[in-house]
Amino acid sequence: DMVDEESRPAARLANVYEVILEPGDLIYVPAGSPHKVENLDTTVAVSANFVDRSNVKQAHAEASLLGLVSEDPGLVASSFEESQRLGGALEELEGTMPSETHEPLRLFKARHGELRSPQETQQRLLTGFKVTVGVIALSVGAWFYHRSTR
Repeated sequence: DMVDEESRPAARLANVYEVILEPGDLIYVPAGSPHKVENLDTTVAVSANFVDRSNVKQAHAEASLLGLVSEDPGLVASSFEESQRLGGALEELEGTMPSETHEPLRLFKARHGELRSPQETQQRLLTGFKVTVGVIALSVGAWFYHRSTR
């Protein structure tokens, strides 16, 4: 969408970059950079905001502002406020950081209470999906059978 430069003259100074990401691609958007995402197809996307001591105040301020128009950022802002009231939450998180620069995913997940490997989690999700599809198929089959025997 084009910005009306008459009503927003500062828009003329903005650099606009358009990219199309293919499956497996990654894009880094620096903190504070306005951006818009338009999915061209059905998409599963993962995004994350990194918050540490260097930007926790800014993250709280932005979440509080966005919380005025959307519930999710408001929940983030309230968790920032709760952790400030309780005190020490940031120190506690920093204290659980591994001393090594690299940690296998399984160990990271175990430190945070997840004992299954990613493959085990995927297998459980796939099994649940298959069971759900099977139950739906049986229900539809029973419905058609019941309907045809009337």
